[in-house]
Amino acid sequence: MIVAYNDFQELMKQGRFSDAAAYAEHESLQEPGNGAFWLTQQARALVRMSDYRRALEIARNALEIEPDSAYAVATAADALGGLQRFEEALQHYEELLREPRVL
Repeated sequence: MIVAYNDFQELMKQGRFSDAAAYAEHESLQEPGNGAFWLTQQARALVRMSDYRRALEIARNALEIEPDSAYAVATAADALGGLQRFEEALQHYEELLREPRVL
């Protein structure tokens, strides 16, 4: 998984967000045990592409699998912000304040 994540990160650094989203989607199907992680990465890439609706849908799918994922919560909040649903985004960001790793 480390190699795959490094490959994903390289695509993100290169600004190849569409490729990164497709890569993460592929990995989520290949590694069902890491589905929430890869769905979150896919949503991150979609946020960077300004595809906020799809990013929110996928981040919510990740949260269904792993409700306590701070990264999925943050990604959902970013997507909501992109959709100008600021009050909902703020609720998600406030939820993160209860997460010790985030503080």
